[in-house]
Amino acid sequence: MIGMKLNYRYWTKSKGIKGRLEREEDFIVREITDQKFLKSFKRTEKGIKQMHGRYFIFILKKKGMTTLEAVERLSRKSKIPKEEFGYAGLKDKFSVSYQYMTVKHRIKTLKTKDLEIYDIKKIDRHMHTGDLVGNEFLITLHCCKSPERISKLIKELKKRGMPNYFGQQRFGKNENNHVIGRALVKRDSAKALRLLNRNYKGRYNSIREVPKMLLKFFLHSYQSYLFNRVLNSYIEKNNKAYFSTAPIIGYDTRLRKNKLRNIIIIIMKEEGIKPEDFRINELRLSCRGSKRNLFVKIKQLDYELGKDLKLRFVLPKGSYATVLLREVCKS
Repeated sequence: MIGMKLNYRYWTKSKGIKGRLEREEDFIVREITDQKFLKSFKRTEKGIKQMHGRYFIFILKKKGMTTLEAVERLSRKSKIPKEEFGYAGLKDKFSVSYQYMTVKHRIKTLKTKDLEIYDIKKIDRHMHTGDLVGNEFLITLHCCKSPERISKLIKELKKRGMPNYFGQQRFGKNENNHVIGRALVKRDSAKALRLLNRNYKGRYNSIREVPKMLLKFFLHSYQSYLFNRVLNSYIEKNNKAYFSTAPIIGYDTRLRKNKLRNIIIIIMKEEGIKPEDFRINELRLSCRGSKRNLFVKIKQLDYELGKDLKLRFVLPKGSYATVLLREVCKS
């Protein structure tokens, strides 16, 4: 697989409008959090009582930084270890994003030009990855070509749904996270280390020096790449959305007898891998399989056309707004 880049197929048939994002404010995302974290009261044997607890929940607003970078800065300013912050999802760097976080220690409000925390309350539970319902987006596209096409595009997306590709940001700014993951799965530690050091400026002398969580991150990226290959292959052969799940291949994956089975078998053969290869005993590392929807419905999809194009929509957790923008812009 030279370069390991996919020739992604467009799903919609309508022509695109191009357009571009020019600043972080053009990409606004608000996390839709599980309601269990937002309740101010709870029912007990003695009746309704106000919510209390040993954790604090707050809203984080950030601009031009990743969620992890924001946590690093909060940790330095609050003197609270970064491991003690809980959050449901990671938000893009090139954005203005709003998300809830929890922490066990009392924390003060904060406001800078690119980072803010506010609406601090007590709560009885800690937030973990996945504790969200979805994300709401407001996106502004500038310099659109033939913007009158947007009506047809929106109608088609509402009807046909969106392919649930993992977005390109999943594969890193060097676009090789999945290549490192594949090298690990193929037991090519020398290649994995060489690429890692290219990304991290020669930080590691041995693959065993690399933190396990970082190695697992690259394995997850390769799993995402394999899923994208399955979806891409499906789109090449079909014109109808398949609103069902496909496996994210891991060591415990068992293939069901359905219309995806042959596609997955062919891809694994081309990659030269088997599910059990995701159990890397020599590094005490393994990745389980899971499932992901091939297509998703886009909720509350609407637009406003003036000098620029404003798009509003809601996607379920784990789905990428950049994938929808690719269908709209086709550039």
